Amino acid sequence: VIRESTSGLLDESAPAEDVADIKAAIARNADGAIEARGLRTRHAGKALFVEFQLVVPAEMSTGRAHEICDRIEAGIKDR
Repeated sequence: VIRESTSGLLDESAPAEDVADIKAAIARNADGAIEARGLRTRHAGKALFVEFQLVVPAEMSTGRAHEICDRIEAGIKDR
């Protein structure tokens, strides 16, 4: 009980099964990107924060890259 209560206060990373779900959501929604790397997660209270770098082709427009990011974000939220 104490561990659960304090983990959210200490910015603990998400459980392994949640990280696996997030990676799957990124993979499903990253069409057009080269890769996603450096995934980091953390809990702060009830919120879960997800951070990673999305590598896209140099010739891709910023608008198109944002569309991919929006798709990935929606996929993570849906999970």
